[in-house]
Amino acid sequence: MDTSQVSNELNSGVLKKILHKSGASPNWSFYTAIVLVFVVEGVIMLIMPELKNLSHIEMALLDSTFLVIFLLPALYLIIYKPLAEQKAAIQKAEQRLQVQLSHSLELKESLLTKSRELTTANNSLESFIYLTAHDLRTPLRTLNGFSEILLEEYSEKLDDKGRSYLYNLRDGSQNMHAMLEGMLTLSRSMQAKLTVQKVDLSKLVQNCVRHLQDSSPKRRVSVLISPNIIAYGDESLLQTVVEELLENAWKFTAHNPDAQIEFTTSKIDSQTIFKVRDNGAGFDIAHKDMLFRPFFLLHKTDEFEGIGVGLALCQTVIERHGGTIWAEAEVGQGATFMFTLNHDASPK
Repeated sequence: MDTSQVSNELNSGVLKKILHKSGASPNWSFYTAIVLVFVVEGVIMLIMPELKNLSHIEMALLDSTFLVIFLLPALYLIIYKPLAEQKAAIQKAEQRLQVQLSHSLELKESLLTKSRELTTANNSLESFIYLTAHDLRTPLRTLNGFSEILLEEYSEKLDDKGRSYLYNLRDGSQNMHAMLEGMLTLSRSMQAKLTVQKVDLSKLVQNCVRHLQDSSPKRRVSVLISPNIIAYGDESLLQTVVEELLENAWKFTAHNPDAQIEFTTSKIDSQTIFKVRDNGAGFDIAHKDMLFRPFFLLHKTDEFEGIGVGLALCQTVIERHGGTIWAEAEVGQGATFMFTLNHDASPK
């Protein structure tokens, strides 16, 4: 192997090491430069044959000179330019990231501000509901009391039309009083502090059914309660949900001589669904979107008593526990109320 070959291999090895360290990949610019070195060297040898008489050292220096002259542009194209482009791309990505980060911080601050405003508005609304309902109870009691006095002491001095007006006045004030009590109960459920603990819902249902049976000893209702149904939440608030749903089931099965009420569960994936089912009056499922609105009644008050607060109260409590509540029903075939609770609320 002569000196020129050694020089060529040495220069080629040095270039490969440079390329390897820079992370660049040899491309056609590199190989074209190598070919040009040999082409130009051959042409020069033809034009200047006296160069053939150069010593091996002089020839190696000449080869190195050609390599430097032709490889510098190739090195620029395959090393410096890609690195410069990569650096520019990184800078642009950093700028975009900085802009996105700035927008994220602004969005986070905006969300925090909106959350604080919403919390303040909710607290103000709850306080207004509570104070309004509380302050209106006294004049309503006064109105109801005087209407009772008029009916008891002056009923004989009034004709049938006058007595009818007084009865309507008394019934209206009593109904309004019941609605205010419902508003107060709803407000308290919104403000009450949640104390999460293990709750035996089966036991709560059994106690509630026992009270309902004691209040209506002549009724015969078949009640099925699945045992050992456990949930995690505030026991007092969950008891309210159980009582409201069971009282509704008890009420709406009153006209069915073969009344049936069930409290069971089912599972979808890892989510437990609690169910209260009855075979009572049911309702038109087309009204399901209004079902949980306060004071909305699915049935006439002369058919089934109520003020329409119970289901709204249930929804408030369930949502405070991170769950949802919904219903399925058919007119004359009964209804099934289902709800979930946030399983993440269970103590770890």
